[in-house]
Amino acid sequence: MYEHTRFKMGVGLWFRLTLIVPLLVTVGPLAPTDTEVGGPIISDTTWTAVNSPYIAVESVEVWEGVTLIIEPGVTVKFDSHKKLQVNGELIARGTGSSPIIFTSNQPAPAPGDWGNIEFTSTAITTTMDADGSYIGGSILRYCVVEYAGYDASSAIEAHSLLIDHCTVRDNDARGIRNSGTQSTLSRITNNYVSENSNSSGQFSGGGIYAEYQ
Repeated sequence: MYEHTRFKMGVGLWFRLTLIVPLLVTVGPLAPTDTEVGGPIISDTTWTAVNSPYIAVESVEVWEGVTLIIEPGVTVKFDSHKKLQVNGELIARGTGSSPIIFTSNQPAPAPGDWGNIEFTSTAITTTMDADGSYIGGSILRYCVVEYAGYDASSAIEAHSLLIDHCTVRDNDARGIRNSGTQSTLSRITNNYVSENSNSSGQFSGGGIYAEYQ
């Protein structure tokens, strides 16, 4: 936009002053950009809220000796049949107001869209004090796990893990399987587990399966 103003000089000379007024355009907040992930994670990595959502276009594998930290508020969406396999350490500590969500990347999500979260026998277990409070190691706290169960016995398959204040729902598999030992305890506390079943009949259904070896 331009504004023109005329001025008269004392000797009768006229000149024109052109003022350039910039146009101010209000732009709303930019939509978040998806971050694609997949394949092996071979060095310590953090998935941040600012780069969320994360789209697992291939199965994700956390290697032995490697830590994956997922910040509160992160959403991880899995393409069909993809999964998260933890051979190292997974620290997923959401909050009540900013949970971490593991879900389907389909436009109309359904149970069994993606695999599961599997902690293998080499995964770093949770370290807890005598009162059962978290000290270190792998953990799922204030997480949502939904629409998993493809070719899996459980949406969360774990060993000696602290699973706390999580919602596990609408999975085509058992909700949680968590086994421990006398020296490395499992703890499943304050969770909401519902609408989990297995339509294929390959694995037994149910909400939570816990055992000690």
